[in-house]
Amino acid sequence: TPLRAQLAKLGLEARLMRGAARVVAVGRAFAGSLGRLYPDCRERVSWCFAGVTSAGAPGLARAGDERRRLLMVGRPMPQKGWEYAAEALHLLEDKKPALAERLELTVVSGLADWRGPLTGYAGNVLRRFEGLRRVRFREVAQLGAAALAREYATADFLLHPSVFEPFGLVLVEAMQHGCLPLASDADGPRDLVRPEFGWLVPFGEPRARVARLAGALGEACGLSRAELEGRREA
Repeated sequence: TPLRAQLAKLGLEARLMRGAARVVAVGRAFAGSLGRLYPDCRERVSWCFAGVTSAGAPGLARAGDERRRLLMVGRPMPQKGWEYAAEALHLLEDKKPALAERLELTVVSGLADWRGPLTGYAGNVLRRFEGLRRVRFREVAQLGAAALAREYATADFLLHPSVFEPFGLVLVEAMQHGCLPLASDADGPRDLVRPEFGWLVPFGEPRARVARLAGALGEACGLSRAELEGRREA
């Protein structure tokens, strides 16, 4: 089961931490979390930022376009928090139907083709996305680098609601192309996202995640095109 697999993974992680001469975390905040989780290993933990190897193309100009394009990229796993995104969009449809009519969501994940221990989870998330009444939804399988770059360049926001995220390479990739990050306040996003160009959503209280995510989406998607362009420049 997924729970048994996760427990086995955590057990392996603990053994690796105990046996490692040095642990390099992929970000500053994640290094701090590792030190708290494994206090006996704290002196052996250092960090460096992960990154990308080349500059991305700028995002496409969208003057006068009232649509707001959301993009999600990654694997359909509970730690990525995709169910919170689906429920937040349903809540936004109920609370701000006019705004929801202007939203388009593209999911790059292969949700429809996912096979493995989390098949049920992926299927449930896909059904919730497909059940959106006002937000236009499009799901595609994994893409090559050039095709994914085009998705970043044509999106306004990368929606990244991870419950656990050491870094989040997709955040860096998105920002390369002028796609604004709207993310949870997990370790990686806290290191990367700043208020002048993105949104960090408090995820500490599980029962509040959907409402807080919907609120951030409403705020971000309600900005004018000129305001969004200013954030893209930042």
